[in-house]
Amino acid sequence: MITIDPACEMTRVQTILDKYKERSRLIPKRSDDALEDLKGMKFDFIWVDGDHGYDQVKRDISNYMPLVKPGGFFGGHDYGSPSYPGIAQAVGELETTGYKIFLEDDGVWWVNV
Repeated sequence: MITIDPACEMTRVQTILDKYKERSRLIPKRSDDALEDLKGMKFDFIWVDGDHGYDQVKRDISNYMPLVKPGGFFGGHDYGSPSYPGIAQAVGELETTGYKIFLEDDGVWWVNV
């Protein structure tokens, strides 16, 4: 598990991740800046719950979705929230590229890559 978060409570998060030592890593950066740390890596699942503005959600999708292995999952949170209309707008644009968007309770969204 890789956690990317520039503003998290490092001590609390690190304590949780310490339980999974070799299987977890915390990158205390913004998502645009953390991309370089993941160069050449592929993942089964990527979950994005970062900056909720339209432009950043679009960048997170274009930056991180290619890191998902074929058959893997890419998703996030707060879809449909009136406070964050940019999420639904950016994620909705995935449908124009052939992805089926699955929506779950509590604003969860995901696609099968």
